[in-house]
Amino acid sequence: MKKLVKLFNLATILLSFSFTNVKQGPNYASQAYDGKAYNTSTMMDFTDSTDAEIEAYYGDIGTLKGSSLMLYLYDKIATHKVLNNSDQYSVTYANVTKWYKITDRNWSLSRSITPATYKFADDSKGNYYETMMYFKDCTTKTKQINTDLNSFTGEVNRTSIDWTNGKVPKASGIYGNNKVQVDKEHVWVKSHGFSPSGTPNKGAGTDLHHLIAADHNTNNVHNDKYYGIVEDHNAKTTSKVYCLYADGTYDISGWTGLTNEGEECFEPTDQWKGDVARALFYMATRYSAKLTTNTEFEPYLEIKKGNEGSDDNTNYHGVFHNLEDLLAWNKLDPVDEYEKHRNNLIYKNVQDNRNPYIDHPEWVDLVFDSESGGSSGGGDSSESVSNSSSSSSSSSSTSSSTTTSNSTTSSSSSASNSTTTSTTSSSPSKTTTSTSNTLPSTNKGDSTSINKPNNNSSNTVEEEKTDEFSILGFDQKTSIIIVIICLVVILVLVLLLIGVLVKKANKKQIKMTIAKAAKAQAKLSNKTSKKRKRNQNKK
Repeated sequence: MKKLVKLFNLATILLSFSFTNVKQGPNYASQAYDGKAYNTSTMMDFTDSTDAEIEAYYGDIGTLKGSSLMLYLYDKIATHKVLNNSDQYSVTYANVTKWYKITDRNWSLSRSITPATYKFADDSKGNYYETMMYFKDCTTKTKQINTDLNSFTGEVNRTSIDWTNGKVPKASGIYGNNKVQVDKEHVWVKSHGFSPSGTPNKGAGTDLHHLIAADHNTNNVHNDKYYGIVEDHNAKTTSKVYCLYADGTYDISGWTGLTNEGEECFEPTDQWKGDVARALFYMATRYSAKLTTNTEFEPYLEIKKGNEGSDDNTNYHGVFHNLEDLLAWNKLDPVDEYEKHRNNLIYKNVQDNRNPYIDHPEWVDLVFDSESGGSSGGGDSSESVSNSSSSSSSSSSTSSSTTTSNSTTSSSSSASNSTTTSTTSSSPSKTTTSTSNTLPSTNKGDSTSINKPNNNSSNTVEEEKTDEFSILGFDQKTSIIIVIICLVVILVLVLLLIGVLVKKANKKQIKMTIAKAAKAQAKLSNKTSKKRKRNQNKK
């Protein structure tokens, strides 16, 4: 009995000790915030990199052009190769909408947030909004939407979102038959090289530099069409495309029709053309490695002139058309503050890499435009797989000591932000030079002052807070098994203890019963003896 009690106490102490050594992640009460995608124990960072930090990231490109510059940039932005769905620097397709709450956030209209207390779950219903690709108006609050309404029911003629009963406006007539909804828009259409069907894996299919929150109706019409310029907007073969707002109103978001070479394409409005082009140029650089075996995670992508080239999806080789249109769009729609901030948010919180053509839009021509010394669609970076280091160092040795100037120096100067942070939320006008504790306006198409969160003074927490449930240093799976074993041992010991106690109680009860019976027998014998004596005396 004593040994059993000791075993029970030992198991209880072990389980108690285990729980006191639990390392808790973002879903546990001990951590007040949700952290970065690749390190959930570290607070997110909502600030923009300074010009100096951006230049340090890329280094000096010197006189590099064409495929040499593409190779150089590939080595900078492809440091985290995606080999499988366990890669920490790429999010799952299911988690993309969660990260839209940060990367595609409409910072002007959403509730104010800070990294020290931010949790994804606290963004719900109408307290936050996302900037929708293809929306013309991203500043009127009554028109904006977020992913929380994707499961709502669509109603024709509805003029607002019913957050309580789950209802949203639905298009009709010439505007289509789609309800208000947030889509994940693959700017580089997934069927061109890496995911012909089904849910995309990590890597190219979930790369946030081209996977952007977008209007459902426009994305639905865009489908798998190449981007390009519709030759005649008034032709019978041309159709207008509309985006649908939260208030039930519409705006033109683009056109579908034929290019000058007779190929069907989708042309967005001017407001989004530069964003589209730079996302495609990023993809053609980040996934420019022609490997012995390309995969869905790491495909080989190219951009060609006109309608040259075709996909080889069996070998994960994708081709995009209309290079000349994309080169023009890069100049037509310059980088804005929203695009810069989104680039920084992805870099600092999700993927740890940047889109070089947002930081330096002038590099687009150097890489892709043959008339500017580029390679007419870029070149593959297959050599970087086996010789990237020597190629980069060799290229750098021939570079001049002067860093290529940024054609957007004046705007990027006002967009820069020191790493010094504050817990307050403030933001200057788009035309105001930012200070060390403020952030630029980042609302698409908005030139007014907005409220924007800055970072807390610290971006790290104690080492004991990790990204998963852990006991005594074991991984999550092992830790759970330990807990289960301890609980089973305790249960078994409890049952054994109960059995011992019941057995002991039964023995005691039997002894008491025997004692009572003996006492009763003795009493009865005593009475009988007395009766006999009385009878003898009478005689």
